[in-house]
Amino acid sequence: MIILLFYLLVKITWKCFVIMNTCLVMELLRIHQNISCNCIQFMLIQIIIIYQYLVYCFLKNKHASTYVSMWKTIMNLAMQLVGKHLSVRIFHADFEKAAHNALLQSFPQCKIVCCKFQLEQIWFRPLQKNKSFFKEYSKNNSEVGRWLKYFFGLPYLDPNDVSDAFTEIISIAPCNISMDFPDYILKNYIDVDADFEPELWASEPDNNPRTTNGAEIFHIHFNSQFYTPHPHIHQIIQILMEIQVDTDLKINS
Repeated sequence: MIILLFYLLVKITWKCFVIMNTCLVMELLRIHQNISCNCIQFMLIQIIIIYQYLVYCFLKNKHASTYVSMWKTIMNLAMQLVGKHLSVRIFHADFEKAAHNALLQSFPQCKIVCCKFQLEQIWFRPLQKNKSFFKEYSKNNSEVGRWLKYFFGLPYLDPNDVSDAFTEIISIAPCNISMDFPDYILKNYIDVDADFEPELWASEPDNNPRTTNGAEIFHIHFNSQFYTPHPHIHQIIQILMEIQVDTDLKINS
């Protein structure tokens, strides 16, 4: 695991401590000559209150144990560098079970909020694979299409109301309709033993962020800086250092 840049926001004063461990970067340059050989996962952590990125991590895989090790390293850095216990109360994430398990193992009281935009993308894929459903969904005046669209309203309900709303949608299903799509949602997102229960992705509309679009935009910008799918570690660090300069200016302005 490689942690290149680290920012820590102190909650008490809302003052940002900007930390750039030059010795660590130089050591990484010496040890990891080709990052593509060791790391397949790039993870960044953004703090919403200032919309800046705190941590950039390169991980060797997506296993829960790797994520736990990442969080332990970050917590140790927080204590060593600024003498603060890192506490995460709310964490916005995508739909990756291993990452969720590691987060709750590291911060048992943390509330995970999953991205609604990504949820809609995930639910839309089964519709695209079912040509009949996709055709009906695309029609403006289709009874089946209108019924399918009801499912995409579930993320905007209170989590406690999702199950009843799902049952009501099923009760008005068109005749002879396939239940493959509803069964998929029920099994993975609503059942008591579902991987992603409604508490993770359902909430009534409010002013709080419900997407991870900021991170997605960063990845698009970051990837556009390279002209090869497997850039050298020196190039990656140089780009991240340039991003850090911009972030530093924004934090202190």
